[in-house]
Amino acid sequence: MLLRPWLDHDRGHEVADLNTLLAWPNFGSVGHPMDQHGHPVIDDAARVPGALIEPGEFTRDDLHEACWEFLHSSLNSSVSSTNPLVKSLAILDAHVGAQRLKRIQSEDLHPLARAILEFRILAEDECRAPASTVKSS
Repeated sequence: MLLRPWLDHDRGHEVADLNTLLAWPNFGSVGHPMDQHGHPVIDDAARVPGALIEPGEFTRDDLHEACWEFLHSSLNSSVSSTNPLVKSLAILDAHVGAQRLKRIQSEDLHPLARAILEFRILAEDECRAPASTVKSS
């Protein structure tokens, strides 16, 4: 049985498809070339504008490994990770406060981690806003 992991947010919008089957046609193998930090080497100029990840850039195994690394590392290590999946999980962690999120904003982030950061900051702002000013969708 093949499972397709994906990331979405509470409004049901799919953020990223981590379909292992897309790695072969797009990278020539499931084990595509990785940099020293364990994620695929994709030049920013080669990325599809607006796409958070390229099809096949991350696989189910990449997500499993990132979850394991996140759960077995310190929060500081996860926040400073160069693996976009690990960093994204750290950004979502409630122990990462507003000041730290602001510092992360100035970093050169993978598009997925950038989108997760923007989502988290928006969610934090909505939580702090008085109930009468929060927009419903």
